[in-house]
Amino acid sequence: MERMPNDSQRFSVPMSDNDREKFLDIFVDYRTHFPTTPDRPLNAIEQLSSAEFQKLRLHRWYERAALADVERKRKGQPETLPVSELLPLYYSAMNIVSTGFANRPMIWCHGHFKPQEVFIINGRPYITDFGHMSMFPEGYELGFIIWADYLTTPSRTVLAAEWIAGLESWIEAMITMAKKLHYQEPEQLVRASVVERLLGTILADVCAREFPLGEIKNRLVMLMPALEKLVR
Repeated sequence: MERMPNDSQRFSVPMSDNDREKFLDIFVDYRTHFPTTPDRPLNAIEQLSSAEFQKLRLHRWYERAALADVERKRKGQPETLPVSELLPLYYSAMNIVSTGFANRPMIWCHGHFKPQEVFIINGRPYITDFGHMSMFPEGYELGFIIWADYLTTPSRTVLAAEWIAGLESWIEAMITMAKKLHYQEPEQLVRASVVERLLGTILADVCAREFPLGEIKNRLVMLMPALEKLVR
């Protein structure tokens, strides 16, 4: 580990339009030159197909969120997982993820490529935190970047419709990135990648966490309509 220079610049989240354009240029450069094959033997999870890899993660996160509610109920606290509303969306999302990632290769990735891990020093970008390098489905990072910049930083000052419009702007930007990287069926891929991240955010980052009840509700007000719009 090396100390970052005092004059190094980093991206704040959520990124401005100008910073987002700079960051995505760096992403394309990274993805163009980063190896796509591993430098070590693969573990059992990494040998799954792209679709099964994504589905396994989502199943685990659903279980984690469900068990968190079991614990809340045991403590006499309100449950937070909106099962009756979520389950139809969950099944639709799983179909979209399965279809969107079907027949796509698993590729070697940085594993945590997000604004918080990229620094600009003397005009040159540097990537940190290579401890997550692993095999991920092609296109996984498209949704992951949106998650890191936007889905984990819900605004409390805008209406859900306005927040969803911001998400749609991100999706359009990622479709452009997918085309630059010559990914097949870019619109389908980006939709599947973002749906996976939205569902994962609801399950693992909100309902499975020990947030105050009000915080969970505030986040679900944004996330649930966004997921419904993308899977319908």
